[in-house]
Amino acid sequence: MPEMIVFFQYLRVYARMPRDRRKRGGTLPRQRHRRHRRRRNGASRVVVISAIAIAIPLVGWSAIALVSNDDGSSPSSDATTDTSPPANDPVEEPSDDASPGAGEHDDGRTDPTETSQANDDDVTDNDVTDEVADSDGDGERLAAEAIEACATELTAGQAVVTEAKTGVGHWSEHINARTDLLEGRNTDAETRDIWKRTRLAGPGDLERFEAVSSTYNQLSGCDDLAGIEAPEGFQADVEECLVRADRTESAASAATDAMGDWEEHLQAMADHADGHMTADQAQDQWVEAWENAPTNINAFNEARDELEQAPACSGADE
Repeated sequence: MPEMIVFFQYLRVYARMPRDRRKRGGTLPRQRHRRHRRRRNGASRVVVISAIAIAIPLVGWSAIALVSNDDGSSPSSDATTDTSPPANDPVEEPSDDASPGAGEHDDGRTDPTETSQANDDDVTDNDVTDEVADSDGDGERLAAEAIEACATELTAGQAVVTEAKTGVGHWSEHINARTDLLEGRNTDAETRDIWKRTRLAGPGDLERFEAVSSTYNQLSGCDDLAGIEAPEGFQADVEECLVRADRTESAASAATDAMGDWEEHLQAMADHADGHMTADQAQDQWVEAWENAPTNINAFNEARDELEQAPACSGADE
């Protein structure tokens, strides 16, 4: 060991020092030579004792060092041991042998990155399924809402037809009274009673008809229903509502035409009564209206009959 080598060299230097001094000092008398010899021997003993005293701690320290080196550690290395956490395990490449699979290490631990990716894949699949289910649910909800909106419109349209039935009925009685008078089925008095009764009911007929027509004309639920793609299970209901919507529109349009004729004649009678029209003028307009009225009256009655035969729309008052 280096320490032992230094130690023995140290002993040799100190052991040889008196001999060197003797050579440097020249030839001495015997007695002086003996005295110097005794001094040399005494000095050698002191050197040896000192060397032994110094060597004992050195030998002990060397022994401790040997023991420490045998188990691969040293006292100083224990004090300077790196306690920092180990670096992340390297990602292993997948292989065809029996090595750990993706997301696992040799010690059986699961790679959190791979596990997170797998969970993300599962969530994505579930999300796609949920989106499909939500899409189906939204389609059914939209279809149901569109059918309900159309039914609301049809209810308003039915009110138009109902009020028109009353108003056009009075107008039809007014027209038929002259027909029956000319054909001898009514007396003049009976005819005048019918004209008076229907003429007085006319303004109310027009007011009620205009009110329900205004509500109906503001709605467009059936137009919106026609623009959707009905999901399975709703197609029949949608078709039935659209058929009824078409017939309701036709009946309402015919009602508007017939009620328009009734309104014009009521206005003509009011103008004659107020002196804005002569008797001859009033009579000419009346005859013309009597001749043309059956066209729109009959059209309304036919459209109303077709509406009554139309399939029902769920939620609509018929």
